[in-house]
Amino acid sequence: MYICGEGGLRFLGFEPSLTVKNNPAKEILEIECKVIENGNYSLEIIDLSGRVATVKEFAISTDSEKILDFEIDVSKFGNGSYIIVLNTPTNKYSARFVVQK
Repeated sequence: MYICGEGGLRFLGFEPSLTVKNNPAKEILEIECKVIENGNYSLEIIDLSGRVATVKEFAISTDSEKILDFEIDVSKFGNGSYIIVLNTPTNKYSARFVVQK
């Protein structure tokens, strides 16, 4: 364990990440987010034409869970490739997924 520049605790070997659990997705996209810093977060889905839809906003505090699972309804999305982006207070993480009905 070590102290980050902002004074918060971070665990050695525990890196932030965004993982798609089911790919391709049909109606529900299941993702796992590992977070290490406090602050405001958002999840966005970007289609191949560059349109961005914010699908989830949340805040992490000192006593919050650091591994989060989310289910996102993609039933209204058309078939195709998408990118999901996790915006953290200091960085962005992304993963690709496919909607296939």
